[in-house]
Amino acid sequence: MSKVTIRLALAVSLVAPGLLFAQASKPSATKPTAATKPAATTTGQARRAENHARNAAVVAAIPALTKEVESAMRSGGDAPRSESSYFNDNPSSDLPPQAIIVALRRSGGDPRVSSYVKWQLLSGLPKELDEETTKDLIQIYRSSPRPIDRPGIDKRTRGELDRIVRNAKEDEKDRLEEQYQQMIDQTAKDNFYLLKYRDGLFAKLPPSFDALAAGFEDAVVRVDSGIDAGEHTRAVLKALPEWANNAPPEQLKQMSRALEQIQKKKGPEYYNKTSWSESTRKMSWTKASESLSGISQFKEAQEFIDDKIKNPTTPLKLKEEK
Repeated sequence: MSKVTIRLALAVSLVAPGLLFAQASKPSATKPTAATKPAATTTGQARRAENHARNAAVVAAIPALTKEVESAMRSGGDAPRSESSYFNDNPSSDLPPQAIIVALRRSGGDPRVSSYVKWQLLSGLPKELDEETTKDLIQIYRSSPRPIDRPGIDKRTRGELDRIVRNAKEDEKDRLEEQYQQMIDQTAKDNFYLLKYRDGLFAKLPPSFDALAAGFEDAVVRVDSGIDAGEHTRAVLKALPEWANNAPPEQLKQMSRALEQIQKKKGPEYYNKTSWSESTRKMSWTKASESLSGISQFKEAQEFIDDKIKNPTTPLKLKEEK
């Protein structure tokens, strides 16, 4: 998915948070094109990229991890790793961060499989990331596979659900809702490793304006897909103070405006439960939607940022979710 598509998908009711954040991002210096770089430099970079792509530890990890997750998918069970831990169990003395980055940039194949594999490859990154790796990881995060929409959001699944209830009788309510729940459960299962990978990417990023922006954009993507984004959003808010302690005033102001908009985010309506009408003697679907407005930590974060603009020494203590 292109960056343009990602940005368009992040639109909220008033302003797209991606655009809000983009305004405060520091303009990156213009990089010389390949045509203007010395030939020796270009050749050297290509050789290093090729070497990273052939890194023995990564080359061995990818088929092993693919086998793990495909086997689990065929059996209907869980993959053997519940945490991103492959390289903890299989350490390598030759595993530069860029070898991981090259592998994470690869696309194609079943997104469930590739997300599991890439989630595990994240365990090969060092705890402290250099600037280049951090920048690359943020770009990868923003282009990671989008979760599958909850059934009942898109036109296709709504049509399918409408057909299910079209001639249904009142006593079929429980059966129909059970059938719908099976669809929801399957979608959640298909999204499991996509979300694990997204969570893992954010967790690896040192707190920065761009990292927080990507994290909030991810929250909006989840809400737009009909997914509860509460836990992820609270993780992003928890990372906010460390960045804010040394943030420039303009970024703090931009973050304040962005937070004000994002916490109002409400996702599209989806079909939720069946409802029987005595007057029409017909079954229909009630609707619901996901929202970020119920996350209490937004208020503390907003107040903290606003106080930080006025008084740079203000500390932040976010309340634990009850």
